[in-house]
Amino acid sequence: MNRLESRIKIDDRDIDNTTTKSEFISLFQNELRKYNDKSKIFRFKSPLKIEGFNSWIMVVFNNIEKIDFIQINDANPELINSYENWSNYKAKLIKESQDNFIKSILGKPDNIRPGAIEFLLNWANITSYEDPRSGDSAISIRFIY
Repeated sequence: MNRLESRIKIDDRDIDNTTTKSEFISLFQNELRKYNDKSKIFRFKSPLKIEGFNSWIMVVFNNIEKIDFIQINDANPELINSYENWSNYKAKLIKESQDNFIKSILGKPDNIRPGAIEFLLNWANITSYEDPRSGDSAISIRFIY
């Protein structure tokens, strides 16, 4: 993945904005949680490396069975937050980790907003964000068609 090219490496397998749902399933079928023919949302059973970053990954397909967006969550076991054991400090570290990862690949963000940085590319809008209401922090790659 870079500013010009949409190819994204997940555990040494490449996907991009031309990857169809059937191609994706063929590449990752043994690593995916349960799904059926009508599924549009795919989650992996365990963390994988996306561009070398250990991550929980969700891939969502649109109505024409192309990847609509990919959500990446830091899978560092030392930063796990739970309802019973919540830490704002860990939440901040997760956001910083995700920001540093995406900046290391894409450089300086195009937009910086409170709780989010954005990269506006010709093939996708990529946002590293934090949702203070849910405590979620993720990187979203939303493909442009």
